[in-house]
Amino acid sequence: MKKSKKEKKKLLAKQHASDHLASLKQEISTMLSFNLNPYMVFALYIMERFEYTHVEKMKPDVTQFMDNYYLDFPDLDKIMDHIELREAFNSYLQIVQYYYLLTTTSGKEEFEKIVEWLPTENKQRQTLLSWPDNYIISLFHPIISEGTLYFQDLKDQNNYDVYVMPTDYN
Repeated sequence: MKKSKKEKKKLLAKQHASDHLASLKQEISTMLSFNLNPYMVFALYIMERFEYTHVEKMKPDVTQFMDNYYLDFPDLDKIMDHIELREAFNSYLQIVQYYYLLTTTSGKEEFEKIVEWLPTENKQRQTLLSWPDNYIISLFHPIISEGTLYFQDLKDQNNYDVYVMPTDYN
């Protein structure tokens, strides 16, 4: 039976995804062979796997969740031109995604699937699976008050000053 173009395209996309995931798993194994902290390696690749295989499917939920913690800066384009601010902002967005994975029902389900996929030892897997219940990540909500930028820890409501070196945006 001859396959339609649509079916062939789906099969090709599936094969590409499978190849990419196999490549990711190989990268993880390689990183672990360098005796790096396995949990740091897993944390990096959990997010990479989430962004590759889950973000599109869960986009409305993740976007809604992120909107709850996102500060709409009026000069975001200027901020993105400042390398230190851009890197901090991108790190912040990644932390919000982790927070989603560790604190929401659907996020926890996806987190568990990703952990099961990782090349872990049993003890490592159990530790990773405990993260949603025992997470130590804090989520900081950006606040601008009287012209000063703060990050507020949502766990304990403490405010932390953010110092940014002045730069010329011209």
